[in-house]
Amino acid sequence: MTATLEEAADRLYAASPAEFMALRKELVAQARAAKDRGAATAIGKLRKPSVAAAILNALARGRPELMERLVSVGEQLRAAQANLHGTALNALRPACDELIGDVLDAVGEVAAAGGGSLSAAAAD
Repeated sequence: MTATLEEAADRLYAASPAEFMALRKELVAQARAAKDRGAATAIGKLRKPSVAAAILNALARGRPELMERLVSVGEQLRAAQANLHGTALNALRPACDELIGDVLDAVGEVAAAGGGSLSAAAAD
């Protein structure tokens, strides 16, 4: 059974960067074996994520509650900025600072779990 493009992308971007190329090759072969040339071509065009993107993919999958907080605070910031509401922007600053710290901690944990570390440049 061949994976759909969406399923293949989901599997690929959940894999570690070290596994990406071999898994993509396997998924392309499955699509070809199923005589789905379109899927094989599309899967073959999926690009390996950068290390930073792979870490963020893992973070989004492993810490959805953190992503929900990120979206929520972002929406609040956008609303306050759109309304030029300085008091609201100032009130959101502690939440933003805490969230940034939590994201950096989580990214460091994800990187360490994958055998790597978060460089100062990546953290910036």
